[in-house]
Formats: sequence, structure tokens, C-alpha cells
Amino acid sequence: MQLQQWFNNTLTIDFLNIFKYNKDLASKYSLVLSTETKFVQQHPNVILIDLFPTENDRLKIKSALTKNVKAEEILNFFDPSLFFCGNVKNKDELLKILCAKVEKICPTNNQLIKSVLIHEKKLILILEINLLCHTLMNN
Repeated sequence: MQLQQWFNNTLTIDFLNIFKYNKDLASKYSLVLSTETKFVQQHPNVILIDLFPTENDRLKIKSALTKNVKAEEILNFFDPSLFFCGNVKNKDELLKILCAKVEKICPTNNQLIKSVLIHEKKLILILEINLLCHTLMNN
């Protein structure tokens, strides 16, 4: 099993029935992993891994077991081509640069930038409404 190989056979692995899972059972384990997304959503302390564990899964497990992750390991979760270091005139320019980088890897037909900009407009509107309400309440 891949997990045993990664951790030099130092893990004791039990397979649990998700329908019998509860807090008492969970408290008996240092770590609970699952390949079932819905199960993980219902149990926030459970870590989601792929059915065929990946290097990212290994890092998630290592992090959970050691509570200590090195910066280099965190960087392994991100595609280096998505990083940006440079000067920009404003937030909109930065968003366009970052979304263009994503488009090269995962084309969205510019739907990503459109979605981000719509989200930004909504956020600004909410902030303006909150500011207006706060001003009215203090007058």
C-alpha cells in the first residue's frame, strides 16, 4: 500500500465503515483519512485523499501527523508558472495577470476573469452598503 511505503511501515491502518463512524471512534485515531468527498464535508477533522494517493496527499498526511510543514513543501502544491512577482498599477491589473496565467494552464475562455471581476464588483457594493448603514446608524 502506498501509504505504508511513504511512511516506512510505521502507520497502523484500519479500514472503517463510514456508516458506523462517530466521535468516539474517531478519538481512537491520530488521523482519519477518506476518499469520500461527502464524508469529509460532514466530518471536518477527516482528511480527503485520492483513491490513488498523490504526492499532495503524502504532504497532507505528513503535515497532519507532524504538525510541521516546511515552506518548500507547501510550494509543491502550487504550479510555479502561476506565481507573479512584479509591479502593477492596481488590483485590476494584477487580477488580469494572474487570470491570464491560469488561462494558459486551464483555458476557461476568459470566464475566470469575468467571474472574478463580477465577484469584486459585488464585494465593493456590499462594502459600500455596510459603510452607508454604519454612517446612517451613527448620525
